[in-house]
Amino acid sequence: MYMTTMDGRIAEKVIEVTNRLYGRGMNSSFSGNVSARIGKNAILITPGGVDKYILSTEQLSAIDLEGCQMNGNRPSSEYKMHTFIYKAMPEVNAIVHAHPKFSLPLVKAHGLAGLKKALLDTEAADYYVGSVGEVDKLPTGSTALAEAVAMQVKNGKMVVVMKGHGTVGIDVGESEAALSKSLGRLEELEDAAERWMLYLNLLRGEDTAR
Repeated sequence: MYMTTMDGRIAEKVIEVTNRLYGRGMNSSFSGNVSARIGKNAILITPGGVDKYILSTEQLSAIDLEGCQMNGNRPSSEYKMHTFIYKAMPEVNAIVHAHPKFSLPLVKAHGLAGLKKALLDTEAADYYVGSVGEVDKLPTGSTALAEAVAMQVKNGKMVVVMKGHGTVGIDVGESEAALSKSLGRLEELEDAAERWMLYLNLLRGEDTAR
C-alpha cells in the first residue's frame, strides 16, 4: 500500500496515536479519526466503520486532498474536515480528532472561557495546547463543519472545540512528530479540563457543607 519506508512509519504512528486515544477513553471503537500528510497532496487517514481497537496499517485509507481514495479502506466519514484543513494550511502535517469526556462538558457548562481558565490554571497545559478556538454544532462530516474548523486553524488555532461533538488538534512539524504533538495538545486539554471540573466540584462541596 505504501510507496516509501517513511509512509510505512507514518502509518504505524497513526495506529499508535489511534490506540492511545482509545486507551485513554477519548474515542470509542468507532469514533474519532487521525490523519497525517504523506505528500504535498496526499494523506493517510483512519477508515470509517472499522474497530479502532483492532485497526491495522493495512486498513488505513490513502486519499488525495480532494477526498479521492487512492488506496486502502474507505476513509473516515469526517475526511472533509481533514482535507479542508490541509488545503487551508499547507504547513499542517497531522490532525487528531477526539471525543473527550471532560473538555466538552466543561465548554457546555462554562463556555470556551471556562476551558481557557482550566488551561491557565496549569502553566504546562497552557503552553503545550496553544491557542484554542471553537465552532458551533454542525452536522458531522458536513462541508459546513469542515469549512468552519479549517477557518479556525487558518486563523492560528492549534486546537478547535466543536460544540457538542469533539476536539481537533493539529501540528505543523514533520508528520511523525506532528502526530505526537497533535495528540499531546488534546491530552493536555483534557487533563486540564478534568482537573478544573474536580476543582469546581470541590468548591460546590464546600459551599454545601457551610
